[in-house]
Amino acid sequence: MQFSLSILFLTSIMATSSLAGNIPMGARADTFSNFANGVGASNQPVSAKAGQPCTGTVDGLQKTGTCTANGRCGINIPPNEFDQVASADCQ
Repeated sequence: MQFSLSILFLTSIMATSSLAGNIPMGARADTFSNFANGVGASNQPVSAKAGQPCTGTVDGLQKTGTCTANGRCGINIPPNEFDQVASADCQ
């Protein structure tokens, strides 16, 4: 009895996973890359200064970073924080 229940369980899992649809990779990749670049899912124009060095204020201190696609200064703060602050260098 136990053997047949385990086979029934495995068969049902395989059947449901084969029926599940796939999301096209292009749709997922485009949305993620736009979000990661600071643009979001909309069609906002990309800043002409994206990727250039900039300075911004974080916690009252001047830090250097890189201009993001949305016209803000992206500053990496160790160990794993990324702040986007306003900067005249990216406008």
